[in-house]
Amino acid sequence: MRFLIALYNSLNAQSTKILDLSDILRAALVLSVSALDYYIHEVVTRGMLEIYQGNRPEPNPSANTSKSAFSRFQISLDSARQDRIKAINIASWLENEIQEVQGYEFIQQFHTISSLSPIIANCILDMSAKP
Repeated sequence: MRFLIALYNSLNAQSTKILDLSDILRAALVLSVSALDYYIHEVVTRGMLEIYQGNRPEPNPSANTSKSAFSRFQISLDSARQDRIKAINIASWLENEIQEVQGYEFIQQFHTISSLSPIIANCILDMSAKP
């Protein structure tokens, strides 16, 4: 992303205003949003795995629900078949399920990113507190 902005600045300084360079800045913005989306997916996935493994307490439910988002998380019955779970590492399977469901549920939506901000902040604080 930095290279795209540097390229834009360089070309902008060397060219006339007839040349439209806005696509370079647009590409940098898209890369930034994509990186943020990926980061959020990773933080949420790691947090859910830590809750599942007992390394992190389950969060309290929000005011308008009786269960936490972790407790409401759904997986497909097809992938939860016992023969599959026995054959693979359960943590690896759960991580794949979380990533698959997240991919469908929140793809670069502003309201979702803003609602995850407290979760991300808590995860960052927890990570920085670990030795």
